[in-house]
Amino acid sequence: MLARRVGLLPPHRVVYPNGGLSPRKALAYAADGFAVGMHVNTGCNNVLPMDFARIFGRDLYAFPTKYPGLPPQRGSRTHCIAWSDWVSTPIRIDLSYYYWPGSWIQNRPGFLTGSGLPMRFADLDGSMIDVCQAASHLVNESGMRFPSAIETQLDRALGPQGYAFETHYDFTDEFDKQLTRAAKARGVPLVSVQQLLDGQIAWNGTVLTFEALVDRRTGTMLRGMVPARILGKELFAISRDGLPVDHDTETIKGFAYAMFPVQSGVYRLVYGGRQISDASSIR
Repeated sequence: MLARRVGLLPPHRVVYPNGGLSPRKALAYAADGFAVGMHVNTGCNNVLPMDFARIFGRDLYAFPTKYPGLPPQRGSRTHCIAWSDWVSTPIRIDLSYYYWPGSWIQNRPGFLTGSGLPMRFADLDGSMIDVCQAASHLVNESGMRFPSAIETQLDRALGPQGYAFETHYDFTDEFDKQLTRAAKARGVPLVSVQQLLDGQIAWNGTVLTFEALVDRRTGTMLRGMVPARILGKELFAISRDGLPVDHDTETIKGFAYAMFPVQSGVYRLVYGGRQISDASSIR
């Protein structure tokens, strides 16, 4: 689900297991909607996959020991962009790939991926695995001028280019406040890794269902975005908790999408031109 085709992901707060963030503050961040997790550090070295798995496992064990009470970690960003392995990553979303360095960017707000949407990794044999990559296109260490770069990215995403993008932040300057102000001024919500993965999405070839949990601070800003056609079947109807939901159709980069307002509730999207009974629903 995206907001007007824009998804700012996370807020995600990454912390070294031996960092200075107090457990009380970590819980406060989580209560405010941040996905808080450990920041894997290989010493800035590309290591063998077996060594990467060992480092990851060590940090995953140390982090909840220091920060008890936090939700299980589901997203991570490896320090220094060290790239050693993706197949055995024991999390659901990897945030390591991002728009950098400044010497290459040269203050040009831009994009590394076509849609900006999180994409699933493939195993060495080409099969899909249940780990996604979410590339970050706005980061405070990119060398771009802020807040102008933030505003440019948002305006382009809301304009005819129509894309989504993610962001991460190392909490060392005013970047977070500038980002929040620009997003609020344009009605764009911040969606965390936790929120992205909590949708309980299911699909049976005809019916798509998911549960939306909309934070009270997000209000009415969230918009759903799904393909208007899947496997040759047209979208027939959308409902939330059994009540019909109106939708518009927009063409973005040559593909038609259904766009609709999102509130908390269970959504049911029927493809194929006819309503099917609840007994055949996938929920």
